[in-house]
Amino acid sequence: MPRASSLLLLASLLVVGSCGGGGAKGKAPPTTPLPPPPRQHNTTEEMDEPPVPPDDDAGVAHDASVPAPTLPLTCGGFLRTATLELSAVWGSYVGKHALPVTAVVWSKDGQKVWSASTDKRVQAWDALTGAPGATILQAEVATGLAVSPDGGKLATTAADGIVRVYDTGSGALVRELKGHRAAATDVAFVGEGKLAISSSADESLRLWDVTNGRQTRLYMGHTGAVSAVTVSPDGKIAASGGADAMIKLWDLETGKPLRTLEGHEDHVSAVAFSPDGKWIASGSWDSTVRVWDLASAGQAGAPAPRPLEGHLGRVTAIAWAPDGATLASAGGDGHVVLWDVASGKKRRELAGHRGKVTSVAFARDGLHLASGGDDHTVRVWDAATGALTWGAAGNEGKVNAVTISPNGQRGLWLGDAGVLHVTSMVTGRDTQTIAAHTDDGVAVAISPDGHRALTGGRDKRARLWDLESGKPLATFSPARWINAVAFAPSGKVAMVGSSRWAPYVWDLDSGQAVPLGEHTGRVNAVTFSPDGLMGASASSDHSVRVWDLATGKALWVFRQHGSRVNAVVFSPDNLFVASAGDDQVVRIFQLSTGREINDLVGHSRPVESLAYSPDGKTIVTASEDGLVKLWVADTCNQIDQVDLTSSGDWPTSVAFSADGKTILVGTARGVVLKFAVVKKSVT
Repeated sequence: MPRASSLLLLASLLVVGSCGGGGAKGKAPPTTPLPPPPRQHNTTEEMDEPPVPPDDDAGVAHDASVPAPTLPLTCGGFLRTATLELSAVWGSYVGKHALPVTAVVWSKDGQKVWSASTDKRVQAWDALTGAPGATILQAEVATGLAVSPDGGKLATTAADGIVRVYDTGSGALVRELKGHRAAATDVAFVGEGKLAISSSADESLRLWDVTNGRQTRLYMGHTGAVSAVTVSPDGKIAASGGADAMIKLWDLETGKPLRTLEGHEDHVSAVAFSPDGKWIASGSWDSTVRVWDLASAGQAGAPAPRPLEGHLGRVTAIAWAPDGATLASAGGDGHVVLWDVASGKKRRELAGHRGKVTSVAFARDGLHLASGGDDHTVRVWDAATGALTWGAAGNEGKVNAVTISPNGQRGLWLGDAGVLHVTSMVTGRDTQTIAAHTDDGVAVAISPDGHRALTGGRDKRARLWDLESGKPLATFSPARWINAVAFAPSGKVAMVGSSRWAPYVWDLDSGQAVPLGEHTGRVNAVTFSPDGLMGASASSDHSVRVWDLATGKALWVFRQHGSRVNAVVFSPDNLFVASAGDDQVVRIFQLSTGREINDLVGHSRPVESLAYSPDGKTIVTASEDGLVKLWVADTCNQIDQVDLTSSGDWPTSVAFSADGKTILVGTARGVVLKFAVVKKSVT
């Protein structure tokens, strides 16, 4: 069957659906074979710098590469008479860093949890709610944390070998302790907090006078990097562990080694004194935890204690409960294990982190436990029950796509973990999760009746889901990454954009898919016109193409962006198409003439997503510059904006609700935020 005939059958479904409502039946699906796929290109899937497109693509009626319009000098400014603004409703950065968490520690009053991350942020969190508090920005990644006994100072270690001391109240840098010749790995305060001891990959430990920044002692004896250090409750002894698989005890006053504890078979990554100072616990890359009796440990003839075995990977951190009866260990297996010290048996296993758990710490009252991990999250657990008190229920990485159901009750979002989340728009809590893809989830759309969803991912599959049962209904795989999906107004047909260069029209009843004419780069976005007669696609070939779905021909080809185009959407009145891309500009084209009639200029980094309000009067955009902007659609003026840069984040996807009163935003740090579009208060 010719391509045009196949498309005509598919397009008839769109027309019937758009005129007669989502429940109307269209013609029977085609039964003859679909036309052959477009020619194969010798290129990679991720083609961001494509060749210049040919001047005359097959089926292209109009090439609208016309000069951009002359814009007023006030373009991009805020509209002083704007009557709308964005108001945050729900969504927060509870327990989320932008990159892996390296350390956690409690404040002495138990009111805060401090965490360090490879995002170079040292972050305070409200211990009760997890709400983010003060942030300290470091020049280098903080690898270790310690809070002084009086709670007034916070010390960090870093890869540049510097120990930094901050005022916990103001966040101001108080002192830099310099002397290590390699990365500083861990730090602990001594006594009342006027002294601190640090460990380093230079095989040394150093004692510092925090009041003047001077080094007072140097401890040498390890034959490899020193990874961990701890101080006895009476402030007289330090213990260290390192790559030489040894634990060494030191006289802090004289600097002399006291004993060496041998028994681990690999790198000792963690050491901690018991609250009464009679025991020392150690964790190792040999996957074991050992508890040493200091009355005999290290003495001639004294055997190493029996290992506590339960982790399936390296032990990375340990912490004692204040009563000394429970020990917590964290590991590369993603688990936190609570041990009964007397019996050596597991009390409980806390599972939830995705990836290595790097740090663990008990609150002073022993009721709660904090952990941090490679999944970018900080979590606080109920120590008695093992229940998660706050923190991410599962790290999704970047949120790549969001949408809102037609009735406004449910939000759908998809992230790097490939899990489709169905979230209550009232509470912001998940009501359903579906393991949609085995690789990054990239695209999501919801059907006009709100009962089905389309998803696409880097597992090279587009999938149709029944949202009531959570079961898959159909799968389409063009053997390339799926970058975009969209429902037609009928709900019976979908459009799929992939790295194969051709957008596909997919008959959801028959399962047949027909490729439209080709781009010369990956397809990043697809959409249907409100009447269902046209489709549009945006591509890395720097173009936007508007398709006649009855004939499969391109009505317009817009090349004004001059760089990758990331998003495209029709206006609700079917008169315009808006697109956005790496050139940082939103361009609006008139469909009757093909002319570019307006540019929205104001972002300073690539624009990743945009959406029209249902009345067509406003446009919302999301950019890598960290800004969500609300614009007047027929001018180039801004109404309001939300800046996420203070949270080290940027928006990746935006969606309007059907009533135009709500905007859903997905972010690079895996957060979903709800904003209300409200009338601006005038004072």
